[in-house]
Amino acid sequence: MTTIEIIGNLRNAGVSVSVKGNDLEVRCPKGSPARDIVEQIREHKPAIINVLKALDARALPQRLPVAITRLELARIILAEMVPDRAEQRRIWESSNVEAKHWHFFGGETCRHVLAGNVLDHLEKSTGKLICFIATDDPERFAGWFFDQEPGKPLRT
Repeated sequence: MTTIEIIGNLRNAGVSVSVKGNDLEVRCPKGSPARDIVEQIREHKPAIINVLKALDARALPQRLPVAITRLELARIILAEMVPDRAEQRRIWESSNVEAKHWHFFGGETCRHVLAGNVLDHLEKSTGKLICFIATDDPERFAGWFFDQEPGKPLRT
């Protein structure tokens, strides 16, 4: 199960998860949460924090879809592969400058190019191909992995 799926399951069960500094804040509905929910939170806490930081938790809807866009996925991968926030911003901003030339094609095209620029930079720095886990919607994805480990999601 990917981190996005875990967050989606938590949200769908009425559990609110957010990041406060470097800690995870969890609010459960009245009554105690199911045992497996507590275990998922404990087991995946660092990954959940990384994903929520990457997606900017304040902007997430209460019911999170399992599938995410290519740009959201690029943010998650950037946060997981580059722990230094200053370096993350540098990569994001340089990728954004390149993508701005695509604004005249529309916002969706620009977001697609921005995601591609970020992923291209990360692929060059690691020497590995980043692959997406597809969903029924060709514009949304369920996770990612490196080509050296096909089928095995890496910290998603």
